[in-house]
Amino acid sequence: MNSRSIWKGNLAYLVGGNIPVSIHTATRDNDYHFHQLCKNGHRINYLKFCEVENRALEESEITKAFEVSKDQHIIITKEELEKIKLNSNKEINIKEYVATKDINAIFIEKSYYIIPDVKNAGVPTAFVLLSKALQKNDKVGIATWTYRDKEHVAIIRSYKGGLLMQTLFYNDEIKNLKEIDKSDKRKIKIPTDTLALCDQLIEAKSNGFHIKKYKDSYRIELGKLIDAKVKKQEYVELTDLTLIDSEQNKQTTTEPDIVKQLKDSLKPTDKDDGDSDKK
Repeated sequence: MNSRSIWKGNLAYLVGGNIPVSIHTATRDNDYHFHQLCKNGHRINYLKFCEVENRALEESEITKAFEVSKDQHIIITKEELEKIKLNSNKEINIKEYVATKDINAIFIEKSYYIIPDVKNAGVPTAFVLLSKALQKNDKVGIATWTYRDKEHVAIIRSYKGGLLMQTLFYNDEIKNLKEIDKSDKRKIKIPTDTLALCDQLIEAKSNGFHIKKYKDSYRIELGKLIDAKVKKQEYVELTDLTLIDSEQNKQTTTEPDIVKQLKDSLKPTDKDDGDSDKK
């Protein structure tokens, strides 16, 4: 399956030597996603509803607001947002290089493949050079990248002969552990022999990391459940819901007025009797 790029621009790490690249998401969402139906099998839609005016709103009637305190908001208009919008220079700009071990895993947010543009001249030498140099020196590049009105900080690392970009959380986006964990672990004294036993346990279960041996058991069982229902044809055809609804209405409603009107029209009237006498 071909992956569509989410961004195209240049990778800059040499003076005057920009590399045309595209960015592709490195992960996919394999979770099962459900639609919501009512008990009669009809799709559920959500309205943007104003409780005070007791009506649904059009998109043009809705504005953005920031909550300053309870029941107090400030309005932010589209025009004001447009004025502060970041001007993307369509560039991933590597600012510096740091040791790979210096990147704390807690900062890593999302992963993306950096793919060189090979339409015109093949894989650029500068692209391969950077990948090999980063791998040899066990370092990563620290870069800035503007995407979807946000300026991201990211690391550029060597990956399978190419380059991988991983966006990072900013420092103020990481929760302070001390504010969450109030326990004082300094009071816990670990005897030397107990620590040695734990060392043995870790050593006994130490192995190379192979992610393929780990599975999402719930997703697998959910997939089996869905497949079984499909094979038994336990499904609702959404295209037939109008017919289903009509049959239910016939059972719950009285004879339609149009039928009564037709029957009444077939009955002889006084006017009809008078006309027939005249003939």
